[in-house]
Amino acid sequence: MHRLVIATLASLCFAALPAAVQAASTGTGYFRMADNKQEYKYAVALARDSVSEPGKRKLQIYLTTHPVDPAKAVGQFDLDQGITEQLREVNGGMTRITVNPDGTEGGMWFWVSEPSDTFNTSGFGKFTLTTNTPTRVEGSHVLAEPEDFFDKTYQFDLKFAADVTSADFTGTALPAGGGEAGKAYLDYVAAVAKGDADALRAQLGDSAEWMLPKDDPAASKSYIETLRFGVPATAQVSGGWLQGDRAILKVEGKDGDGNTQRGVVLMAKDGAHWREENKDMTTVWK
Repeated sequence: MHRLVIATLASLCFAALPAAVQAASTGTGYFRMADNKQEYKYAVALARDSVSEPGKRKLQIYLTTHPVDPAKAVGQFDLDQGITEQLREVNGGMTRITVNPDGTEGGMWFWVSEPSDTFNTSGFGKFTLTTNTPTRVEGSHVLAEPEDFFDKTYQFDLKFAADVTSADFTGTALPAGGGEAGKAYLDYVAAVAKGDADALRAQLGDSAEWMLPKDDPAASKSYIETLRFGVPATAQVSGGWLQGDRAILKVEGKDGDGNTQRGVVLMAKDGAHWREENKDMTTVWK
């Protein structure tokens, strides 16, 4: 009777354990760039609904030298920043693998805090997923023979098994138009399209003194032309998320050639003004 009770209690306790305990998240292996070799012990995986490709999920796997809390990246505009901020505190490093919606490798980023080093690569090595569900990802990425990069070589042998943490944007939902932040962004888009230096000076604040110098019209015109490469010619804001003095806007627009651009724009409030701080826009080819 006692054995039966103990066995039953043990079974119930195990069943109550969270998935993160029942199936641990681990990362092993290394990434070497020239003489800089990072060895990993940990892994986390973050997934986010794609704004540029509705219905698809963006998955990123991070193999790290030190443990990190994936919850600290949830809701952040830049998922990488949520991980690197933690690793910078311990002089750590990581390799990030992006997984395409079809399960193929979509790029790698090797990052080291100290001594500072970064390297991007894509399409090299053998990428394998043995598990790929909305809640769990397992697999490996191996470059068996070194590859040349100018006068350096790089090589990696990575294995990962991690629960997937949902990292969708969070905050107070913004209506169509994006509220004050959305209006500020659309005014900025219009000013760039028109080449309105005075309007842009008012929007850019102190940085306009060197970006758009009043005593050098040619330099101002050249800078506005540079802005047009990264700002749609026309745009609409369908909504977004308000996070205190920051706002993430869902944007769709057209570039100067009429191609559709879609993605998110991060706006930050500086005093009474909202200004663009970052963006993740993709050209949608049809």
